[in-house]
Amino acid sequence: MQGKSVGDDQVQSLIELLGVNLQDKAQRLRDREIPLELIEEYTRAAAESVMLQMHALRIATGGEAEPHP
Repeated sequence: MQGKSVGDDQVQSLIELLGVNLQDKAQRLRDREIPLELIEEYTRAAAESVMLQMHALRIATGGEAEPHP
């Protein structure tokens, strides 16, 4: 994904796909009557993992790290 930004169509498609997959997984967990607190923790951890992977990919491909406020 070198040279890609969050505004790029491919990146947006990937983000949407990950969101749909996460929603599907959360629904399956709800169907299994997993407590909502655990589902929320799972989705936060999954989203954080994806963000960290994207950050690592950006750094590995020579992209600039985004400053944190």
